[in-house]
Amino acid sequence: MEDGSLRCDVNVSVELGGVQGNRCEIKNLNSIKSIGRAIDFEVKRHSQLISKNQPVPQQTRRFDIASGETVAMRSKENSVDYRFMPEPDLPPLILDPKLIQDLAGSLPELPHESTDRLQAQHGLSREAAVVLLGQQGGLVFFEAVVQGEHEVDPKQALNWVSGELMGQLKKHGTGSLGLEDSPVSANQLRELLLLMQAGTISNSAGKQVLEHMLSGDAGSSPKQVAEQLGLQQIQDITLLQQMCAEVMRNNPKEVQEFRAGKTRRMKHLVGQLMKLSKGRADPKLGVRLMTELVQK
Repeated sequence: MEDGSLRCDVNVSVELGGVQGNRCEIKNLNSIKSIGRAIDFEVKRHSQLISKNQPVPQQTRRFDIASGETVAMRSKENSVDYRFMPEPDLPPLILDPKLIQDLAGSLPELPHESTDRLQAQHGLSREAAVVLLGQQGGLVFFEAVVQGEHEVDPKQALNWVSGELMGQLKKHGTGSLGLEDSPVSANQLRELLLLMQAGTISNSAGKQVLEHMLSGDAGSSPKQVAEQLGLQQIQDITLLQQMCAEVMRNNPKEVQEFRAGKTRRMKHLVGQLMKLSKGRADPKLGVRLMTELVQK
């Protein structure tokens, strides 16, 4: 163990229909996964032999990782070879199947079940689901963000919950807290994402809003913070057309080159529009209006 490696032996015997099979020992298993696979195979093998009224020979076996099967190494004739002695103070433990069923039904959703559900219900990758489940309070927080009257893109929500929000919490010294203790609630983050989806604020403006809220203004709504900081995107067509016209006047060379077929010049013109509007122009609307004006 001090070398970071695992070696263990597993002993398996099966009782089926009142018939007690012999014990077999699987040697030198080197991982928890291999232990589980070896036990599963042995239980199935023993059960098949007993159900066919065939004896289960006492053996020492090894586990083949590639095939997922155990292979006999040597036989042992009796329990003495195993140094095995029954313990009189440990009687057989027989559990009522109904008790097992009731206990299983009372369990909360297990991690592998949550992973499968996140994939099926929200379209997340298995890797992303595992990362989310590894964050304290991550699943509950994420589902509070995506559930509501208006649909929030699950993948965008995941990026903001696991990436942007957690990053900002660490930056502000609260990264050791679980997401359930975040100063910005799931409902507030949901509202922020809806503002970005509607085009009211840009993605970069959304980051500024989140940082401002975590800096001490978590009591305000994202919309109030965006208005306070002047981050709402400009969607007034007349105003944007005036800005586009100004950009064209200040960049006649790029306009002529675009009209001559160098369509990449549009990226420069839109960049100048964003600079003139201090990042507040609606990018999609800006591209459309700039393209219409330049092509006239």
